[in-house]
Parts: sequence; structure tokens; C-alpha cells
Amino acid sequence: MNVITRCIVLISLFVIPMSSWAQAEPGKYEVGGGYEHLTGDFGLNGLNVNGGYRFHTYVTLVAQGDFLWGSSKIGAFTLSSATGFTTVNSNYQGGLGGARFFVFGTKTKRHIRPFGEVMLGYSRLSQSVNSFTGAINTQASATGFTWLVGGGGDYRLAENWAARGTLDFVRTHFVGEGQSKLRLTIGLVHQF
Repeated sequence: MNVITRCIVLISLFVIPMSSWAQAEPGKYEVGGGYEHLTGDFGLNGLNVNGGYRFHTYVTLVAQGDFLWGSSKIGAFTLSSATGFTTVNSNYQGGLGGARFFVFGTKTKRHIRPFGEVMLGYSRLSQSVNSFTGAINTQASATGFTWLVGGGGDYRLAENWAARGTLDFVRTHFVGEGQSKLRLTIGLVHQF
């Protein structure tokens, strides 16, 4: 089996109707957001906002924005007041689009709906390095292609509300090199 055939088989497992339980379907549109953590170097924390359109019972087309930041001190401790300390301030924004493939359709009576997701887009990372003594003060930024693959689940809280958690493998491409990170998000989704 070649790679293309394997991908088609894998995608068809998510798209082919697997069950049809009776319940009112949630809306075709969704908006959501919540907390996000991106691993790497010192890690970044922030917010995630997203929107989606239910294209099929098992497939939702999605777009999302990530807004993360962090500040880290270099070194475990300050040696003396003369040397001071150095901090790295990071600011990350990303815009991705793709699809979410649900294991169970919208008519399920289950409280948890697991899914897989694949997204492509661009990200921008800005960093500044500052020392307490003023010897080092510099900044740089880069924009690059980003993709992610992962999954998660929705836990139904009410008819049109769900709690969503995801864990994704994220690959960014800044300054001509690739960086691998994990992304954890926890938030709420409203369907209408």
C-alpha cells in the first residue's frame, strides 16, 4: 500500500458514517476559544480563538488564531548584582485553517465526541533579549509556514455548548529551519 492509499483509507474511516443515533443536530456553525500552551524552549501561554462550519456530519472546516506570549529569565540564578540577569520576551501569533474529523456524528447521544484535526497556515514569532545591565538589548522576528496534526474531544455541557480539549503536534518553520512543538488547548465551544 502506498502512502496516498493509506491516507485515503485513514480519512475514509472518519468520514464514512459510523452511527446514527436520534437527537437534534447541533448548529452548522461554531465559535470557541480558551487557554493554550505551546511547548518549546521556555514554553508560551495565551489564548486561542476559532470558528468552524460543519461541512458534513463527521467533518468541520475550521479556522483559528493563536495569541501567545512569555517571558523567561536565562540562568538558574543571578551570580552578582554586577552581572545582573538576562530575559527573553516572546510574542507568537498564528493563523491556521483545516478540518476536524469527528469519530461520531452530530446525532450521537454520547457526551464525548473525539476527533482528529489537520491544519495549515502561517505563524509569526517576535523575541527580544534584554539584560539587566543593558549590555544586551536586541530583538528579532520571523514569519513562517506552520502545520499541525493532532486530536482531542468535545464534552457536551448543554444543548449548544461543549468543553473542548486538544493535544496537537505543531511544526513551525522559522528562519529556514523547522521546529517541533506540542500544543495543548482547553476551552469552550458554542454551536449555532
